[in-house]
Amino acid sequence: MFARLCMPRSGSWPISSVSDPRWSDSGRSAFVGGGVMPEDARKAIEAKTALYGPPPADLEWGYMKD
Repeated sequence: MFARLCMPRSGSWPISSVSDPRWSDSGRSAFVGGGVMPEDARKAIEAKTALYGPPPADLEWGYMKD
């Protein structure tokens, strides 16, 4: 049972910043879990870094499994 709970699976992810709302975003990924940032969230942060410069200090990310 424990192994099933820890396995990555599809879900949604948010990134957010109170100090700079331009950084707030969300989406869905095929694989979320394991305490690791979803790949699509990482790509969103990279894209916003190219647009706005370094991420704000209060940038947070998370995920929710389906």
